[in-house]
Amino acid sequence: MRVNDVCPGNVVSPLKMEVIDEMYRKTGDRAAYEADIAGLVQPEGIANIIAFLASDEAAYVTGTIFTR
Repeated sequence: MRVNDVCPGNVVSPLKMEVIDEMYRKTGDRAAYEADIAGLVQPEGIANIIAFLASDEAAYVTGTIFTR
């Protein structure tokens, strides 16, 4: 039995982008805005990790935690 964990953290979503946009529209802090955006994980990236873990290529990957 293989056991791995995917812990993506903050994932991009339309609602999250609305909240971030509104917050920084009020403050005008472009550098902080870009830092927050850079820290978000794209859903496609999470799907790619899961697809890899389900494939034969990951047969010897076990006990691993994938984080962002």
